[in-house]
Amino acid sequence: MQFDGGLTVTPQMRRLMSQPGTLSGDAGQRFRELYSDGSAAFDISRLSPFGLACCAGVLKEVEKLVEGRTAPPLDGTETPYEFGYATLIVSGAQRITGSDNPDSLKHDRVLEYLISKGMPVDVPDIAGQTALYHCTASPAPLIDLARILIVSGKADVNHRSRYGEVALLGVFQQNRVDVVDLLMEHGADLDVPDGDGLSARQFFVNCGPQITACIRKWVRKREGTEGEVGGESMACICGKKKDLKVCARCKVSKYCSPACQKSDWKRHKRICVAFSSTNSVTIKPFYNTAVGKMLPTAAVTRNALGIPQDPVNPKHMRASHVPDNVDKKDKDMIIKVQVPLAAPTMDLLVYDKKRDFVCSVRRGDGFDAYDKIYAAVRAHGVGGAKAYFAATLKSENELVVKVGDVLAEQPF
Repeated sequence: MQFDGGLTVTPQMRRLMSQPGTLSGDAGQRFRELYSDGSAAFDISRLSPFGLACCAGVLKEVEKLVEGRTAPPLDGTETPYEFGYATLIVSGAQRITGSDNPDSLKHDRVLEYLISKGMPVDVPDIAGQTALYHCTASPAPLIDLARILIVSGKADVNHRSRYGEVALLGVFQQNRVDVVDLLMEHGADLDVPDGDGLSARQFFVNCGPQITACIRKWVRKREGTEGEVGGESMACICGKKKDLKVCARCKVSKYCSPACQKSDWKRHKRICVAFSSTNSVTIKPFYNTAVGKMLPTAAVTRNALGIPQDPVNPKHMRASHVPDNVDKKDKDMIIKVQVPLAAPTMDLLVYDKKRDFVCSVRRGDGFDAYDKIYAAVRAHGVGGAKAYFAATLKSENELVVKVGDVLAEQPF
């Protein structure tokens, strides 16, 4: 009996697979489509008894077959797609959500057991994708299995598929910061190009503020500059995220108590810079109601690709908004400034994380506040297009921006 898993490699797929090197351009895109379309026919009942036990996560059956020496070689593959057994475990964990067998769905334990028995985890399928890629780049990444593959199985986080793609590139579009953190923690390389010459370092800024903030955090950590810019976290050093008070001097770092602030002073004092006439500018917010709703570019892209994502908060799309009671009390905040790339004459877009404050900034005559903010964003911002600053809204018509200190990227 041929254990094909219901999968077929078509003649067109074979022609594309026969091409040397990476599959790029139209060839790469066509192979992706054929591979994806064919995957819909995957049928676990047409696997070997061992493959089926791996896919269903039946630990006792897997142990029985391995200990009884009736299991196939652990470095082997099944189906015309050449799935290794680590990939079959991952595929089953993604597809099977319920079972009448109380011994099934133990995919994590099956994976750990087979790794301990010498199963290699980097067996590539016909697309050159290993279990780690399947585990992380799917619409529902399995971070627990990914951690086992990396830590116990020593999976290569920089393995390149037939498209030249590493796992990190596949994860970006899923907007899973936890998975990006895991890959970066274990040495993911930002500069490995895919078949079309695109690297993670070139691409991450297009994948939304959460991914951008995460990658920039790791870049600074690897460069040894972590902590040299403020605004890295919206939480206290103890992890608490609610009922926090901002540092009265820099208006950036937040603490839940004087004790936490005191314990963090040795680190914080290097970046604790007060607002002054030399590092700050005062601008007049313009509440432009004619501007359309703000829908994040990354969200538009994911919608177009059919990638599942959380609904966008309606507040995050409003064009302009004045905070309540701003004339009674100064509002300290971290703002995001987006600049026009076409010409330094159009309005700047300014808003805070919760979109409690959304405004535009118009350009005046001469080298005014607009020019200073524009120059700071272009020189030190993400892709020269957006940057984060500490700011204080004094009134509806007066915003003081500490333009001399560009903050670390924030997840909004």
